[in-house]
Amino acid sequence: MTDELQQLWQSAPPDKEKIDMEALKRRGSKLRTTVRARNALESAAAAVALWLLGAQAYAALGAGDVPSALGAALLMAGLLVVVGVLWKQGSNLRAPGLDAPTSEQIAFHRRALTRQRDLLRAVPRWYLGPLVPGLVVLLVVGTLRFPLGEGISYPTLARALLLAGHLALVALVFAGITWLNARAARKLDAEIAALDAA
Repeated sequence: MTDELQQLWQSAPPDKEKIDMEALKRRGSKLRTTVRARNALESAAAAVALWLLGAQAYAALGAGDVPSALGAALLMAGLLVVVGVLWKQGSNLRAPGLDAPTSEQIAFHRRALTRQRDLLRAVPRWYLGPLVPGLVVLLVVGTLRFPLGEGISYPTLARALLLAGHLALVALVFAGITWLNARAARKLDAEIAALDAA
């Protein structure tokens, strides 16, 4: 083989028929199963949280505690946004038929991976962001009502430190959630890159 022919062969586009289609279908099936399970679990957790928050808001309103009811209502609204985005942007795409050409199967799998990767990357915006207003209101209300011990010289400072501690804890949990989802997005990125390189 001449150098010119060898360079032409090496620069030729990859033969998509050489991709192990059975392995690709297995990975695609696993991804769809994972997405369905995640969406179902997140939705079930949101349903329980909505029921509990609704009961809290109802009880707070009955007791004339408008700030607590407002915080619970804001958190409920945030949860509804989260579930809506999860199902609209994070649900499975319709898979092509079994008789679809190889190129269509590969393109579909890449789109599915990209969709889930983008959703994971945006977790701070669509998953955590909508929860912040309700959490802040509930934390402020709870901190203002928290009983301080006898003889505290600076009660305002004590409450400010308590609120700062609660907010720092929430920020730490949110940072952990963001990191875990970013790590999962990087794994999907690697799979997309491997698919592109095949």
